[in-house]
Amino acid sequence: MRCWQKLWSSASQCLKTDSKGLIKNITGIIIFVIFYIVFIHTVGYPSINLDESLPGKLYWTFPHPDGLKQGDTVVFRFKGSRYFPHGAIFIKKVACIPKQKLVEKNRCFTCNGRPIGCAKERDRKGNPAPLFKWNGIIPPGKYFVVGTSRDSYDSKYWGFVDKTAIIGKAYRIF
Repeated sequence: MRCWQKLWSSASQCLKTDSKGLIKNITGIIIFVIFYIVFIHTVGYPSINLDESLPGKLYWTFPHPDGLKQGDTVVFRFKGSRYFPHGAIFIKKVACIPKQKLVEKNRCFTCNGRPIGCAKERDRKGNPAPLFKWNGIIPPGKYFVVGTSRDSYDSKYWGFVDKTAIIGKAYRIF
């Protein structure tokens, strides 16, 4: 018997004797993939806060949130600016929602007369900081979001987050 014939016969013998194990492995992989897809799209996934704009470092994010309200924490894709690229993932608190009145006066913002916070005049590098100007009712599908840190880069500087950019609603783990 030639060498390649020995190799072929031992490989086919191995497949015959271990076919049940192979089927179990393939079945396990398929079940894992289905579970992972369903779990991520319905139950959620972890989100990590890498800066000091909100307390806590680890959040659990539930996708496709409905009925967002003031105080909810959201994860969203940023629209881009000179500081961060388009599509960067941000996590912030909802401060003002559609149909509420947002007012900016002297770089300070209120929502329905309740103070939200003030925008700084300069960024951390000493450059003039941008300012979002708005005095009126927030349009449908738009949200004004802020961080809890005074250095948070948030809606006070770049404006509303569109509902379509929101990935999910986040809950602090620690």
